[in-house]
Amino acid sequence: MKKLACTLLALLLLLSLGACKVNTGAETGSGDGNTSSAASVDPADYNDDLTGLASCLTAAGYIEGDPTEMEASFIGAKNGRRYSFSYNNSPVTVEMYEYDEKDAKTADVLKSVDETGSFTILSTQVEAVHAGRYLLIYSDPSDKEINTSRRDAVVELFNRFGG
Repeated sequence: MKKLACTLLALLLLLSLGACKVNTGAETGSGDGNTSSAASVDPADYNDDLTGLASCLTAAGYIEGDPTEMEASFIGAKNGRRYSFSYNNSPVTVEMYEYDEKDAKTADVLKSVDETGSFTILSTQVEAVHAGRYLLIYSDPSDKEINTSRRDAVVELFNRFGG
């Protein structure tokens, strides 16, 4: 029974990680890549927890909408959230996880991300970024410069928050 439950949880997590095709129809901003508000966002103004990280990224205009709470223990995290929205007519999924750095289960996932920029879950490579106690998975299928620039800006603010 435990094996079945673990398999179902693994499948649920895999499906949620692969949800980059979800499109809620919401548009962020004008889609012109203007991130002027991000420069004025200071990560030190936010609580050092997952809620603070989400508030920081929201204040910068990088995420929006209501989050979905994620089953985080499967990858060794203590909690996680996923935001799905559209940017520049492209479906975007942002997942954030908070880890307990003292938990030995976290070592494999975070070590893999630090070394390769990804981790494996159910034979699927998932690109991620690690900063401090946090893990970020940013999915945007668009390769347009405006979209990749935005991803880079999100990662930069995430690194400032977690660093």
